[in-house]
Amino acid sequence: MLKLKKFPLCGTSNHLYMPFRGRLIKTQQARSFDQLIHIYKIKSIEAVSNWKRELGPNSIFNVDCVFVFKREKIYTKKHTIKKLDTSNRLKQTLDGLALILDIDDSRFVSGSYSKSYCDNGDEYVDIEISETELKECK
Repeated sequence: MLKLKKFPLCGTSNHLYMPFRGRLIKTQQARSFDQLIHIYKIKSIEAVSNWKRELGPNSIFNVDCVFVFKREKIYTKKHTIKKLDTSNRLKQTLDGLALILDIDDSRFVSGSYSKSYCDNGDEYVDIEISETELKECK
């Protein structure tokens, strides 16, 4: 099992691309996330390398993500939960994870995601990756 703490939080998929002269280009927010991923990869290279040594060439993975947001992004002043769609962040997070692990994201076959909040203002993703088996249909 590999735990990645304080993985960079990406923007939503709605803010990944913008139209420019008839084509789609990455937004500044998406390019900033890509830079954070490269920095995170450098910082976590030893832990990832040690974890990868234990894996088989065709291993598949379960990926659990906890998206941590600032309290004011989760709750309104009336203490009701805001509509904050974490599923719009999942694809870009898994793409970044695949880049860090240097594996194809098609090997991520199961997992879960949830949201949480932190009072100190940090926003990030805690990720736990474990080997799993592909389920058969009966």
